[in-house]
Amino acid sequence: MTKEDIYEWHAIQNMDLMRLVDKYDLKKRTRARSYCYKRFFIAQYMVRKRHLTVFVAGHLLGVDHSTISYAMKMHDTWWEKDPVYMNAIYPLPELISGEHVPQTYSVDYEEVDIEECVVNIRGNFPPKLLTKFDKPMTGPELSTIFAMS
Repeated sequence: MTKEDIYEWHAIQNMDLMRLVDKYDLKKRTRARSYCYKRFFIAQYMVRKRHLTVFVAGHLLGVDHSTISYAMKMHDTWWEKDPVYMNAIYPLPELISGEHVPQTYSVDYEEVDIEECVVNIRGNFPPKLLTKFDKPMTGPELSTIFAMS
């Protein structure tokens, strides 16, 4: 699988966001506030809510990964504090919150009477979800984590 295949897969998985990027022409190379602020909002949403890396989000928005990091910082600075920012990103928050249906996965497990067992879970999960867990977990705990992703 090439890097371009991965970008294409993420674009398909986030088609609702890509439609908004196209609708509001957010790949346009401009520093006009109305475009930049909307890009800031979409960028932070891609990374924080959709669990994309800054590199993938940058590719999908047509900007560098450092621009995505800056966008997230600026969003945090202005979110719900600056009326200019809030007006500029309108109606993106409402459009995004109403469009996306989270993916759910079924996780089956069987309790066994041993101290430790290894569980393999396969599927298309966000990279941030696939981390090493700090403590041993029960079947219901694992099921809850992966079912909510």
